[in-house]
Amino acid sequence: MARINSDMQVKDAIVEIVDGNPGALTACVDILNHGDSNYLLYLDELGIYGGRIFMLWSDVCGRDALKTIAVLCAHQIEIAGLDTQTLNHAIDNRGEGIDWSSLEPVMEILRAK
Repeated sequence: MARINSDMQVKDAIVEIVDGNPGALTACVDILNHGDSNYLLYLDELGIYGGRIFMLWSDVCGRDALKTIAVLCAHQIEIAGLDTQTLNHAIDNRGEGIDWSSLEPVMEILRAK
């Protein structure tokens, strides 16, 4: 069940998905500074909350918002073999299973923005 929607204020959406986790809050702010609130909606759609947001941003993506956004984009458009099982495995195992070389084209597009 989704916790947030596009009609919510961004701060309220963040409160809903970070579950009081300060690391998740930092991750969400960093993502917003490099992207838009649609990425928060997508985290919600995937059921990634609290500490798992922090783990994705910190452990999987090295505290790099653009990498985090690239992973979410790749999952959303189903490229680079990044399905839901692979994404969850990567979150649980410090990035294992993510082929960063296949995500490089996504990273290039994001850097150009």
